[in-house]
Amino acid sequence: LAEMTGVDAVVVKGALQGSLKEHLHPHISQKLSRLPVVWILGRPPGIEWGDCVTTDELAVGQLAAEYLIEKGHRSLAWINPKPGHALFEKRLTVFEGFAARQQVKVQGFGGRHPERWTLPLQAATDVAAVQELVDSMLQSPDRPTALFVPTDNLAALVYRALNARGLAVGRDISVISCNNERMICDSLLPDLTTIDIHGDLLGQQAAAHLAATLTSPPASQGVDILIAPHLVERHSVVSR
Repeated sequence: LAEMTGVDAVVVKGALQGSLKEHLHPHISQKLSRLPVVWILGRPPGIEWGDCVTTDELAVGQLAAEYLIEKGHRSLAWINPKPGHALFEKRLTVFEGFAARQQVKVQGFGGRHPERWTLPLQAATDVAAVQELVDSMLQSPDRPTALFVPTDNLAALVYRALNARGLAVGRDISVISCNNERMICDSLLPDLTTIDIHGDLLGQQAAAHLAATLTSPPASQGVDILIAPHLVERHSVVSR
């Protein structure tokens, strides 16, 4: 990237955890900040330049809470093994806030903050970490009846942890997730209810926005384009 020539614009997906700004070489940061840049799924913490095409995360959290409450669940929980992840925390904070306004209890089960972030970031696939959080949830005096997990791949690990403890999603606890990664959602039993963030549309909008920017530069930078998510109802959430 530091040696790139003949590049007019860039689509970037940056780390949404820790400080990319601290790890980004000043030469690369300076080069990127002078180009039309579109961030996918959000600007990393500390980055102030570039436009952004992302999901309406406020709608994500509200959709998840609203759906579970409509299904009769009055004791909810969330699990997050990656504390400090901007995208995860935004989804979960809105979920918790909307539920609280409906006077519905939400318990949070989050992992430990590492002392220092390093790049590349580790994927959220730590089976032991998820199992530990699931155990904490199951030991709660007020065991929740429904659980919100911020991504489908984490939901798959939750399924695994629950199954290892003799519990079944949809029977013993309902689970809703986010992203709508079809290979994951359809491979789980029961198939996973999730929030579709329209990843293909995010990419299309990012490319279209860059093309428009090169043709007719905008009057200001820092534009945010929000893509509305929608609920995909399958069978991992049951009515109470």
